[in-house]
Amino acid sequence: MMEVRKVKEVIIYVDGAARGNPGPGGAGVVICDDRNNPVEEKFKFLGQVTNNEAEYQALLFGLASADEMQAKKVTVKLDSELVYKQIIGEYRVRESRMKKLLQDVRNLLKKFLLVNFCHISREENRLADKLANRAINLNSL
Repeated sequence: MMEVRKVKEVIIYVDGAARGNPGPGGAGVVICDDRNNPVEEKFKFLGQVTNNEAEYQALLFGLASADEMQAKKVTVKLDSELVYKQIIGEYRVRESRMKKLLQDVRNLLKKFLLVNFCHISREENRLADKLANRAINLNSL
């Protein structure tokens, strides 16, 4: 069994992708140390999801990974404006499945001392996007 590396402060880049809406989806996560050096890259196939569900699933995957590393301070960087604004409370969540995913995120956030969210450009999130698409490609063969 692989040992989980413990890092007190991490930066997580997350991205979800779905081919079709809904369609086969994937989540990509890049975990970096506090100096933005990559520590771990992860991806996961999500099955049939919408784009927004894929974004939330990627966020949950990233937060769970940070929790496994026993991180206490987390900066989350994501390129989904909708998910970002729903998390910070600027946009309301109306759909029941999305409300459940948001609640799941809020429950995971309680495990950390400090969490910051940053909305970034797609350009800055290329690696997480590549990983999300790799998950779809590997499961679409």
